[in-house]
Amino acid sequence: MNLRDIPEIQAIQMRQDIRMLIEEYGFTYVSITKYTGCSERAVREFYINPTRGLSEENHNKLYRWLSEIKEVIEEAEDKDVKY
Repeated sequence: MNLRDIPEIQAIQMRQDIRMLIEEYGFTYVSITKYTGCSERAVREFYINPTRGLSEENHNKLYRWLSEIKEVIEEAEDKDVKY
């Protein structure tokens, strides 16, 4: 078994990713829930309380979206933009 596939381990990284999106890129709980389809309360409580988990469905939605958005942000930051 790959240890990265354990939901509790994934949750640690997901909280770090949410923190990055909120603090560095201006995302809000509302915008994250708009793009993931998870409820605002579920995402907010998951982020604030490290012992709070998500339903399997919400966990999978949020995990996939965070993986994708990190790639998109990385690509955007890697581009040499000239103004």
